[in-house]
Amino acid sequence: MNLIEKLGKSRIGKSMIGLAMAGMMCGGIGGLESKLLAQSTDTKSEVVIANTNEEPVVEWERIYQKNTRFFDLQRTTDNNFIAVGTTGDVYLVKLNTFGDIIWEKTFGGNQSDGGNSVWQTNDEGFIITGYTYSFPREGEEVNTPNIYLIKTDKNGNLEWEKTYGGLGYDLGWSVQQTIDSGYIIAGLSMSASPKGIYLLKTDINGNIEWEKSYGGGSSHYGGHCQQTNDNGFVIVNSKSLIKTDSSG
Repeated sequence: MNLIEKLGKSRIGKSMIGLAMAGMMCGGIGGLESKLLAQSTDTKSEVVIANTNEEPVVEWERIYQKNTRFFDLQRTTDNNFIAVGTTGDVYLVKLNTFGDIIWEKTFGGNQSDGGNSVWQTNDEGFIITGYTYSFPREGEEVNTPNIYLIKTDKNGNLEWEKTYGGLGYDLGWSVQQTIDSGYIIAGLSMSASPKGIYLLKTDINGNIEWEKSYGGGSSHYGGHCQQTNDNGFVIVNSKSLIKTDSSG
């Protein structure tokens, strides 16, 4: 089992791909009292997405076949849904409120790539972070993953992509747009010193403004990051909660 598989299982469990992701809970955009569940099947290469009301009664479900694994799901400003995951490439799919595909896109290269987090940006496009094996860093003797950041327009068309990291395992777990229109990425870096929880701040074009690491090794990784009212950041990870100022 490689590190991504190990961390993926610890993050989402054996069969659950996502359960009622934060941006889509009751009282979300439009005030819809609904929950969206994403679940894989143990026996088939399928993904089931089901919409339920407040009580656990399934209103509808959709099955997607593409060897798909979803890792994040958010409601969009037009009251549809955006989901990201992997099919071997980064897989981005927009769904209507009944789970029907509006459009779908893949990103990456000729190796394994995946998306762990998606966020709708101020221009109604999307920012995605995850990992890529397809674009190794210069000097890598063994192909290890790097943090992958992808910006698309509102239709999922690629605007730009960036990779970050060093010679070790580097993974992006969470991304959000910040108040200054840049991006904050929380993840894991085994290239940084100290190794472990990693926070990366970029400008609106994905250029690095600063980066910080907080240690903990591979058992600690930045699972989710949120900007706070004082322009700092709070990171929740597998074992701790970290609060930083605006410079990390």
